Amino acid sequence: MIYRQWLDENAEELIREVLDYTLKGRDTPHYRMIPASSVTERIRTAIHDGFARLDTWLSNSPGDETLFESYRSLGRERSREGVPLKEVVRIFMLINAKIEEQIQADKLFDPRYSLDELRELHQQTARFFNKVVQAIIQGYEETHRDRR
Repeated sequence: MIYRQWLDENAEELIREVLDYTLKGRDTPHYRMIPASSVTERIRTAIHDGFARLDTWLSNSPGDETLFESYRSLGRERSREGVPLKEVVRIFMLINAKIEEQIQADKLFDPRYSLDELRELHQQTARFFNKVVQAIIQGYEETHRDRR
């Protein structure tokens, strides 16, 4: 499978693009109130950790929901910090969109990967990020339920 190789080759570009959007985008104002070094570390960790979990999920056990507990925890943590849910979700949706853009570019320019491999990577990555967002939302909901 191409997953680990593709993810490793594309991580740094993805980090730069997501970081640039997060620090400059009008949809993520809360993150501009946090020191840039902290945001950089959060984005870098989220992408590297996410890629490791994505690789595990794609390679071994797509039904393993324990992989998503860290995202429920992240949702609880960001909720307690006062980060708006929509900003956290936007960042993860952006990561997914940037991965999709890179996959589309590889379909056109990288002969090492077959179209079927890239299509499968795209489909599985989209499913993974849907589950990530669901887990983050669950974390926010748990925090709000606990406050009642």
